[in-house]
Amino acid sequence: DGFNYAGTGISGYFAQKKNLFSPKHYRFLLNVKKYSKKAANDVSNNVLIDETLGEYLIRNNFPEDIINKFIIPMGAAVWSGSRNEIANFPVKMFLKFFNNHGILDLNNAPQWHTVHGGSYTYVRRILDLFNGEIIKENGVESIRRTEDKVEVTLENNEKLLFDKVVCATHADQTYHMIKDISVEEKQILEPWEYSKNKTILHTDISLMPPTKSAWACWNYVKNKDSKDGDEVSVTYYMNRLQGLKTEKDYLVTLNPTKIIPKNKIIYETEYTHPKYTNSSLSTQKNIEKINGLNHLYFCGSYCRYGFHEDAVLSAVKVASKLGCEL
Repeated sequence: DGFNYAGTGISGYFAQKKNLFSPKHYRFLLNVKKYSKKAANDVSNNVLIDETLGEYLIRNNFPEDIINKFIIPMGAAVWSGSRNEIANFPVKMFLKFFNNHGILDLNNAPQWHTVHGGSYTYVRRILDLFNGEIIKENGVESIRRTEDKVEVTLENNEKLLFDKVVCATHADQTYHMIKDISVEEKQILEPWEYSKNKTILHTDISLMPPTKSAWACWNYVKNKDSKDGDEVSVTYYMNRLQGLKTEKDYLVTLNPTKIIPKNKIIYETEYTHPKYTNSSLSTQKNIEKINGLNHLYFCGSYCRYGFHEDAVLSAVKVASKLGCEL
């Protein structure tokens, strides 16, 4: 029945009752506390160097079970990356984020807040309040600067001219759209890569841990035959995340490890998530330098930690540059 636990208190730590009598499991829990404190101290004391998470963990002799059953799963759940991608994560950013959000310690699980009704709520609000024209289902094919304007070509080959353009798309999409990209823009956008994750909203609880006391908001699954480069498989428990008061349990799974019956699938799509490396992360400090040059502005979650809040923060900065107060 494998190994499963949750950072949700005593019932989660010992979701598998056999672990009540396992010295190995007690040692694991004590090491979570010990090495989390070590990582938090390294952040506070500003002793982290420019290396990957994997290099840091090896250099500091983190136990294998702490790496494979705590740190890597948490990183994979947060950033939707494979084991290799999380191991290649810049350690400074990784540990700073985890420390700020209280994720480094099982005893201090963070209290997450969500927008009531989900992200669609604020998207709909923007649509309701926006005074201009919104073009839907006709994406941007290319962007090119003229002498004092920006020419935007749509998928249907229609060409539009604007005084200024804000690129609020993923960095890799923006990179491919700009046909007259400058050296500075290329240096900032080119290093960014994104992982593709098959995403399914469903009601198949067999994708969750077998013991319900091990159910958490984010549930990471790794099969015995999984390889380090395999796509991450994470299931989000929507009832807990969104406070759903429903009889059914609603789940969102990225890259399921088993086939979900069609009658339990509600919606399928594919999402992409930024891959953080020391190379891509080093570009963030220069984004402000190119914002507004040659009539183009840039914003998106890649400007910070990769979440909705980061995208919004970068958008507010761009709006401020354009003279808007939010």
